[in-house]
Amino acid sequence: MKTSFGEENRYHIIDFLGEGSFGTVYIALDHKFDRKVALKIAKTKLRKELIHRFTREAITALKLRHRNIVTTYDADVFHDQAYIAMELLAAPSLDDQLLNRRFSIEESLEVAAQVASALLYIHEQ
Repeated sequence: MKTSFGEENRYHIIDFLGEGSFGTVYIALDHKFDRKVALKIAKTKLRKELIHRFTREAITALKLRHRNIVTTYDADVFHDQAYIAMELLAAPSLDDQLLNRRFSIEESLEVAAQVASALLYIHEQ
């Protein structure tokens, strides 16, 4: 695994954070802005027809600003491999919280309202 990624090796990978269906997420240092980010790198190189779709979706994500949506800082394709640099959050994920405790009805409704608010915002964009 390369420890640097992006144009001019902008991102230096520090540690593994997680893995999803799209790609692997790392904690990385963004040298351009001297900050830690969550860097999601696609598992496979993109075929040319998918690069356009990824780019279009990335442009949309870069415009989103909502308190319940992680901020996207950068998205690009580097050597046919897509990546997204996002805000790195210190809080545990919702998945982790759901695995480790039971939510009350009130807490469940609050989480559902926050998710609905974010989805409505995305839909409006």
